[in-house]
Amino acid sequence: MDITISHIEGQFKLSFPPLSGPAPRVLILGSMPGEESLKQVQYYGHPRNYFWPVMFSLLGKPFSPKYEDKVCLIQEQPVALWDVLAGCIRKGSLDADIKNAELNNFEPFFAANPQLRAICFNGKTAYRLFVKSVKVPAGVVLLPMPSTSPAYQQITAAERLAEWSKMLQYLDN
Repeated sequence: MDITISHIEGQFKLSFPPLSGPAPRVLILGSMPGEESLKQVQYYGHPRNYFWPVMFSLLGKPFSPKYEDKVCLIQEQPVALWDVLAGCIRKGSLDADIKNAELNNFEPFFAANPQLRAICFNGKTAYRLFVKSVKVPAGVVLLPMPSTSPAYQQITAAERLAEWSKMLQYLDN
């Protein structure tokens, strides 16, 4: 009898390659793209996710709903965007439902970006998965941030923005 994993626990899903500006000094890591992001093939593709409004605000640009503008926002900054997981099995979008997680290989990214100064984690799961398995380059600061997921409503928009603004000090030379 041939039983695939998708019949048992859900379908194995793959994350996206890194999106990066020139010589990133800050790496922003999520855990794994949610269902809407995977469907759209866009980082933080859910229309209610706070990530893009937070980034546009912090980087002093007017918000644009166009994904091309969001990509340009990252590519014009010393910022990189990626996920801790290369893939996993998960029904739905909740981090609590992640199973069979496979981490991205960060060593080549770190080797290619010695100017990296900080890693910001979009939520507790991204931070937890990363710190238990990845060796951090010397001198790189780890900054756990509040999740930008619409499911995370424990703080106000102003509090979320204030926490995320901590990354700005690492963007300057």
